[in-house]
Formats: sequence, C-alpha cells, structure tokens
Amino acid sequence: MEDKLYNKLGIYKSLPLGLRNVIGYTYRALPLSIRYGKTYEYYNKLLQDSSNWDEERKNGFVIQKLKETLINAYENTLFYKNQFDSVEFDPSNFNELAQLYTIPLIDKIDLRKNKQEIKNRSIQEKNFLYVTTGGTTGIPIELYYVKGNERSREFVFMTDQWKRIGYKTGDKIAVIRGSVVDEKGNNTLFRYEPVKNRLFLSTYDLYENNFRIYVEKLHKFKPKFIHTYPSAISVFAKYVKQNNIEFPTLKGIFCSSEQFFEGQRELIESAFKTKIYSWYGHSEYATLAGECEVNTDYHVFFEYGYTELIDEEGNVITKPGVQGEIVGTSFEMKGFPIIRYKTGDFAEWVEGKCKCGRNYQLIKNVKGRWHQEMIVTKLDSTISLTALNMHSDLFDHVVQYQFYQKEKGKVELRVIKSNEYTLKDEEKINNSFKLKFKELVDFSIRYVDQLPRTERGKHRFLIQELDLKEIL
Repeated sequence: MEDKLYNKLGIYKSLPLGLRNVIGYTYRALPLSIRYGKTYEYYNKLLQDSSNWDEERKNGFVIQKLKETLINAYENTLFYKNQFDSVEFDPSNFNELAQLYTIPLIDKIDLRKNKQEIKNRSIQEKNFLYVTTGGTTGIPIELYYVKGNERSREFVFMTDQWKRIGYKTGDKIAVIRGSVVDEKGNNTLFRYEPVKNRLFLSTYDLYENNFRIYVEKLHKFKPKFIHTYPSAISVFAKYVKQNNIEFPTLKGIFCSSEQFFEGQRELIESAFKTKIYSWYGHSEYATLAGECEVNTDYHVFFEYGYTELIDEEGNVITKPGVQGEIVGTSFEMKGFPIIRYKTGDFAEWVEGKCKCGRNYQLIKNVKGRWHQEMIVTKLDSTISLTALNMHSDLFDHVVQYQFYQKEKGKVELRVIKSNEYTLKDEEKINNSFKLKFKELVDFSIRYVDQLPRTERGKHRFLIQELDLKEIL
C-alpha cells in the first residue's frame, strides 16, 4: 500500500493542515503488515532471530540468496546476461562465494549508462517505482524499485537497527536532515507529519536567531529521538550546550549520511546527554551496516545483501585492518539488480564478533563520498551538502555537476548538460535550490564542458574556497 500511494504524496502535502492530519492519523493506525505488505512480513519475521544464527546457517542463507539474485539477473536482464556470459559464469551452478568473485565489478557509470538493460524485463512498468539520487559524487543515478518490495524491506531494517537503542514503531522523532519544511513559501521552520509521528525542522535555517524557536518546538513536541546529519546537529549542539538546555524525553540521536569529524560525536552526546546511533547505507540498497548499543563498529547485515571489500586491483580483501572499497550485492533489488557494485566508499574488516552477541561481521573506519562538505550562508551559518542531496528527477538530464563557493552567501552550480537538457531543466533546478537556500544564499548556474578533479582523478562535489575554520 505504501508504494502504491507514493505518487499521491504531492496531493497529500497540498491538502489543508487539518485534513492532512486526519488522513495521516488514520493511515498510521493501519497495521504495518497492511501498509508495507508481504516483504515487510518476511523480513520482520526473519530479523527476529537471524542475528543469532550460527555460521553454517548464516552462510547457507547467503549462498541461497545470492543464487536467487544471480539467476534472476541472468534470466531477466540483458546487461547481466552479457556480463555473466563474458566470463562464462552460469548462475544455476552457483554454490560457493569464490564463484561470485569472477563476475565483473560495476560502478555508478555502469548503472547510469545501462539502466534500461539492467531493468527487469519480466516486471510490468506499472509495478516499478522510479527513483533518482543526485548523490554526493555529483553523478545522478536513476534506479527502479519494485512497488511493495525494496522500500518495505528498508523500513524493516532501519527500524530494527533503531530498536538497538530503544526505538519503538510510532515513537516521536524530530527530523533535521534535508527535507524542505516550507514547501509553500510561507517561511516557516517546522512541519508536523502525522503518518510517522515526526516533526520536521528546517536544515537550511540553522543559525542562532532561530535556535530559540527550535528549542521551543522540541520542548513542546517532546521527541524520544532526533534523526539528523552530524553536520546539522553539531551546530545546534553548540547552542544547546552553551545555554545548558535539556531535553528530558530524548532517548537517542540517529545520525546518518555523513562521517563524524574528530570530537563531533562527543560534542553531540554531551550536549544532548544521550547516545548517538549511526549506520552506513545508500539508495542503491546493496549493503547496510550499523552500530549497536555497546559498539561503534558497524555490524554488516548479511540478510540485506552480500558485502565485500576490494583493493585497488579488484582483489577481495579478507584480512582485518586492511582498507578496501566497499562492494555490495543486493538481495532485494529484483527489478533493478545491483551485483558487485563499487560504492566509492572504503572500510576495513574488524576481527572477531561484537560483545552484543549478534553474529554479524564488523567493519570500521568507513570513509568516502559521504564526508561533510558545507556551504556558508550570508549569516555565517552553514548548510551541509548532504542536505541538498536530490532524490528526484532534478538531474535526470545532467551528466555531472559540482558546487563552487568563493564568497559567503553565494554559490555557483557548475553543470555538464546532456543532450536532453532544456530550459525546463534549468528552471526546475533554479526553483528547487532557491526554495532551499531562501534569502540566505544567492544561487546561480554555470554550464561547463568539464569539471576539475582531485590529483587522483576523483570528482569533487564542492570546491570550497572559504576557510571554514574561521567560520565554524
């Protein structure tokens, strides 16, 4: 039901507040099994005890899921049929992990260039849910979920992680992580969403004159958790700590999508007097790993997908303490299979198991594309680029893009256009960013043929000429 109503979300948001609340409260009262369907039921039941499986049962599950994934991709997509045939790989004979490593690796460019050949031919178009991500690499990616499938699974895994620090479905959550709160131009800083019992606070107005309002709204709402980015909550945390503000109902803070700077976790936990829970994942849904109640190493979900680490030559890393690129194979992207996908992020294996008792492989020192980069506003406040991450069709006709800032309160978006790019795309991009930046940042677009890279040839999402140390 959730995904079937997804295309109606715009209509729902345009309704008067009173009517929207009535519909939201009514929908929230429905059982989760009805809202999220059979996929939700399957994974919800699975995760009740799978973390305690022994190695034999766990490995058997992984092999079986991989085999189902590989057969589906071979039989129903032209891209993977060609990939497998090129190395004479027969998925019907798959029975050990060593066979998987013979399959060619893929990356974001492969996903983008071959999206129609990756799309499952056996699934009717009406059953697809089209999604895009601008991503923190500046390369837009278009994906296809199957309605009632991938997002239902994601909901189960996310809430299962959060339960590790006490979350219960329906608990009040305050969200400070990128959603446009004011979608009608009324210059408001907050919006309540009854469906999931969440209070959304603007990520784009985090400066001192507004913090008193944020505090008032949080005290009135009494959230049990805050869901945010480290870069967003740390700015607010300084204000909270300096003014000795307390939030007695707060049980934890969910932080995602960015790495922590040194000392940042300690600042946030000290200010809010509660624990942070962090995890690693992405919109391609190929790998997922999260902390637990006793350890900040990431526990890799073997039920979610198969995760590898590879070196620069593409060889599989098995030894702890050796950093490699994270490669994921999803168990549930049936409409758009993701197999041996290079994420652009890096980590290293941790030897042994966690004291929490869950039988998950651990990784640590996760680094890569999800580092914190910030734009400085006219008021010396900052806006994390993670908050600007666009999960819409905004960049469908853009080959690549990059932000550039050399003056406070001014940002230039450099764009490499595709052949399909039109003035309509320019208008959409302008309107979207001006809605987010408001009067705090002057936004402009500049078209280029190429974008500068790092010395190692990697794309830079933001070229920041300002010295943030003087501002933060």
